[in-house]
Order: sequence, then C-alpha cells, then structure tokens
Amino acid sequence: MCRAIISAIIIIGMLMCAGCKKEGAAEKAGKKLDEAGKSLQDSAERAKDSIEKSTR
Repeated sequence: MCRAIISAIIIIGMLMCAGCKKEGAAEKAGKKLDEAGKSLQDSAERAKDSIEKSTR
C-alpha cells in the first residue's frame, strides 16, 4: 500500500515536470510583451535623457 502511494506521487511529479517543458502560446506572447515593455522603457529613458540635455 505504501509502495503504491509513493509510486503514484513520483509518477504525478514526473508528469507535472514533463508538462512544464513546452512553451505554450500564452507564454510566448508573455515573453514578447515583456520584451516590448523593456524596449519601451529603454526608449522612454533615452527620450528623458535627451530632453534633459536639451533644456540645460
């Protein structure tokens, strides 16, 4: 009985790990949104620096 429970827990854990390896469409879209946000942040920083330089 105890052996069956341990085996079941191990198998469930392995299945959960196997399911995490593939990237789904939502994860890919999320990464692209993160990249776009970082790019926008960088552009805003450059624009801020440019404005600060021009107002000196």
